[in-house]
Amino acid sequence: MKARLAACTLILAVIASIAPAAELTLEKGDHICLIGNALGERLQHQNDWETLLHLRYPERDLTVRNLCFPGDEPMERIRSENFGDPDQHLTHSQASVVLFFFGFNESFAGADGLDAFVANMTKLVEETKTKDYSGRGAPRMVLVSPIAFENTGNPNLPDGAAHNDRLAAYTQALHDVAAATDVGFVDLFTPTKALFADSDAQLTLDGAHLNAAGYRALASILDQGLFGQASPATAGPGTPTYAAVKAEVDDKNFHWWHRYRAVNGYSIYGSRGKAGSDGTYNNTDVMERERAILDEMCANRDVRIWALARGEQVAAQVDDSNTLPFINPKTNVGGKNDPNRARGKLGSLDYSPAQEQLKHFKLAPGYEINLVASEEQFPELANPVALNFDNKGRLWVSTMASYPHWKPKTKMDDKLLIFEDHDHDGRADECKVFAGGLHQPTGFEIGRGGVCM
Repeated sequence: MKARLAACTLILAVIASIAPAAELTLEKGDHICLIGNALGERLQHQNDWETLLHLRYPERDLTVRNLCFPGDEPMERIRSENFGDPDQHLTHSQASVVLFFFGFNESFAGADGLDAFVANMTKLVEETKTKDYSGRGAPRMVLVSPIAFENTGNPNLPDGAAHNDRLAAYTQALHDVAAATDVGFVDLFTPTKALFADSDAQLTLDGAHLNAAGYRALASILDQGLFGQASPATAGPGTPTYAAVKAEVDDKNFHWWHRYRAVNGYSIYGSRGKAGSDGTYNNTDVMERERAILDEMCANRDVRIWALARGEQVAAQVDDSNTLPFINPKTNVGGKNDPNRARGKLGSLDYSPAQEQLKHFKLAPGYEINLVASEEQFPELANPVALNFDNKGRLWVSTMASYPHWKPKTKMDDKLLIFEDHDHDGRADECKVFAGGLHQPTGFEIGRGGVCM
């Protein structure tokens, strides 16, 4: 096995020269799903590859859904309770094409892990051949190799030499599995290794994970690796059509991300989803309806992407009036089935003013309580989650109005606020928005001239 590891660089050079002209042929209406690790996952945040895809095939009406998770391996997909297995999500997305991104995480096992990796990838491909997620038969598959490790010159990071030896071996293993199982294979390792060597700019965040410029460069490498030749599309980066299509892909993938990767899954499909019933609906009913609405919003944006890729005009704003309605449940607080009523702990939904609430605190000797800020004075303070004071005596508060997760069709605008007391009377006089447009800022730490969130 160690001899195999040492020979991989030479073998990969041969692979690059004899690879088939195209690894994937797409049909009209194909649904392409990405499965695998962080390399694939971040393609939905850096959307140049998908933009090139639609511009290459403007008449194919292609649907792309990203199902990748950092850390995923062929037979190891760690998820929260009741998230659903890969087959469920591939069926939901009607996958007729699957691109597998594996090999980086597994490469840390070195030569000793190669046999297991080959066995697991072979099992994954053969099992996937037996599936019909789309109603059109087994999906076509392509195995996509990891990229190379970039030597950034940073003394605090590895130079990548050992990493690249391992990555070469795992790229070779993927090639062998693809050949043995008769599926497609794209070598990203060899061209990105050359790209890093030739580039004056740093193209990764840390040697292993591409930055925005790195993903822009990868887009054409992956595109050509899949389809065998440079794209015939004339609307390349820098053109108005490219910018318009990419903006729409960005928006579609923003909505898809919040559908597939919805935060607080424990309250959606997990155990807490069954709580909170108003007698008709529970948490799962309400929030799964919101995820269904997100599916419809993604489909609306797909249609706009196809039109723009064909050079057609679309309305300035997407029309989402065709989605399902939201479920608006009644509160279950105070109802006849409220367990807190039986315990005598129901309390009241009539909240006292802040100054009145101060009278009800029981403090230890020597302590006092002071009202610094309230929602009455600063409405944006609603749903505070974390607070801290800086060395200027200012109060910082993060708020999560979007809890338990962002509601579609609303503005995503959780905030980090700063409260200043200009006259030093212990009461905030001004509220400043340090950062807006956030989503679930559960905590923060002040330091080094800024804040970490």
